[in-house]
Amino acid sequence: MKFWVSGDPEGPFRVYAPPKPNGMYVIGCDACEGRGTTGDNAVVQVLDAETWEQVAVWCDRVDPDEFASVLVNIHRWYNEGFVVLEAMGGGQEVARLIGQMGVWNRYRRQEWDKIGNQFVLKWDWKTNSKSRPIMVAGLRKAIRT
Repeated sequence: MKFWVSGDPEGPFRVYAPPKPNGMYVIGCDACEGRGTTGDNAVVQVLDAETWEQVAVWCDRVDPDEFASVLVNIHRWYNEGFVVLEAMGGGQEVARLIGQMGVWNRYRRQEWDKIGNQFVLKWDWKTNSKSRPIMVAGLRKAIRT
């Protein structure tokens, strides 16, 4: 697959380090909740899994189907990096679409199934009142260490 990266410093995709041939990457992403002058941006952050340095960032306001295509292309370019997608709001549609496009190297979480009375695995990250403190504590530890 070939990729074209614009030299426009104001463009949505900024590459600080291209993918290393055998590099491993973590790709954090959050779909936007709007378009035009309302809502927030969709964002992709690419981190080198060995050094935890940010190697690329993409940020723009797009619809979920466009964001899914961008995410899949970045995922493939960065050696099929491990995707951690925020699956709330527009992220639910992005999750469905990237699954259809064959992105399976993704975060999975355990959720308690009240009907089956057991833990089940679910795709992607969901930020809520219980998961937010876990995420923040993990980030603080990562920064500290």
